Amino acid sequence: MANDQHPTRPHRIVELTPIGWGAVGCLSLLVLILIIGTITATLAPKPGPTMAPPPSSPTPAPPAPTPKEPIRDTWAGRDDEVVRILKSAKIPGTKGNVLQLTSGYLELLKRSGNFIEFEGWYAFQVSGPLYEAGVGFKVNGGSKTARWDVDLQRRTIKPRNQEAFIFSGNNDVLRY
Repeated sequence: MANDQHPTRPHRIVELTPIGWGAVGCLSLLVLILIIGTITATLAPKPGPTMAPPPSSPTPAPPAPTPKEPIRDTWAGRDDEVVRILKSAKIPGTKGNVLQLTSGYLELLKRSGNFIEFEGWYAFQVSGPLYEAGVGFKVNGGSKTARWDVDLQRRTIKPRNQEAFIFSGNNDVLRY
């Protein structure tokens, strides 16, 4: 009987050596190592910006905001000034101003037999340097108002209706 056979079972004993694993066995082992390495790398924590070091001392809270003073509108509250500017605006080509022309026109209506009732001058801020200003009056009981846009920044006065256009000496824009 040969040394490599068993008396009851005839077979050959094959020794496994690295060469016996063959190319497929080595490749399988390599793939297994790569898979384990990939899984380990995926599950391992990664250093970076998402991981903050533990604080060494508590961070102080930011200071509470302090209330600021409201920004003062330099154009606000100038109603009386706007009325004075409108009344004293010079009519181009004449020696007169809006107040004189308005008074003269109302006097002319009165002499023509109309009942005239003077209501007064007004002004109010529309926005920023823009104001609406005007004069109210009644002719034979019917109310009328001459209205102007007064721009304090551009220093212009523009009639908004027919009465204001007449009281402006038929000028589209007055400058002061």
